[in-house]
Amino acid sequence: MRMTRSVALASGALLLILAAAWWSIDRGDAERDVGASTTAPAGPQATSAPPPPANDATPAPDAPALGTPLPSLWETLAPAARAGHAPSACRLALTTLACASQAESRRFARSVPVTLPASELEALQAFVADPVGLAAEINRGQSPELERRSERLNADIERFCGPISPERRSEALALLRQAALAGVPDAQTAYVGWGTYATAMLQGAMADPTFERWMEEAPTVLTRMLDAGHPEAPGLLAEAYGRDHLHGWLYPYDPMRAVAYGQLAQRIGQTSGLAVHFLDIRRSTLTAPQRAEADRLTEQWHAAHYAGRSITPVQPRRSLLGTLYLGVGPVPTDKVDECASPSSKVTP
Repeated sequence: MRMTRSVALASGALLLILAAAWWSIDRGDAERDVGASTTAPAGPQATSAPPPPANDATPAPDAPALGTPLPSLWETLAPAARAGHAPSACRLALTTLACASQAESRRFARSVPVTLPASELEALQAFVADPVGLAAEINRGQSPELERRSERLNADIERFCGPISPERRSEALALLRQAALAGVPDAQTAYVGWGTYATAMLQGAMADPTFERWMEEAPTVLTRMLDAGHPEAPGLLAEAYGRDHLHGWLYPYDPMRAVAYGQLAQRIGQTSGLAVHFLDIRRSTLTAPQRAEADRLTEQWHAAHYAGRSITPVQPRRSLLGTLYLGVGPVPTDKVDECASPSSKVTP
């Protein structure tokens, strides 16, 4: 089952709304500062994905410190990333795409009308155009202090990120794919969850050559994640079969499998994400035989992929891609070393 570009573009419109919602949540943070199985999963299996590229012989550069500006990251990591060093490719890709997503969300927020109509007819029209009040939330008044802090944050972001050309963003997408196929866990998560991590909201991203390859390769990468015991694989599969995110259009809609994978995600310690939040609702819609089958599959997949493994808890991702650290203030104590080698993520 292949997702058509028209379906992808339609899904992209929804992602823009979700991105704006994230922007609103992120602003809320500023306000608080002021105050697969033993039997292959039933889904498409990509046939064109190459095996993970060998990169053991590629010299690893010294990892730049957290807070290193993006232009300096490119100077330091690009040679090794282009030569096949997967962790370097992962860090460059995720940081570049995080910066691009930040810029895109600000561009979208600026496009929302600044004033809202006052008359009854205009208010009704505004409700039809903005039924959940998102535009009103984005444009509600801020205190002068919050405005100043927001301006400083935006200035920090712009200094950290620098300008990102379309060519550089396209290379970042290609590097993300490279690192995902090489088995870097954080790159796999971001590549499979293309829409989940806001890559699809980037203007023109669905016209990039990497997007065509993603439609063929994402299911294969996700199967590899499950086989490796990746802690985020069950949640991504539950969201796929439940059509909760863009990558769900690469899979057949199957609520029973969505429940089975959601239960697996919960069993290995997942406490957040749509797969867990929708679990009880989805399970209640299944028939008794379907619930029994979902329970059987959960047990089967756990025994095949997670039993006997020490599973690293999934770290929450605060920003769109979870990689944009601006170097403002102390390094967060729970900051994980994203794009590290696979062995440090899941220990058999």
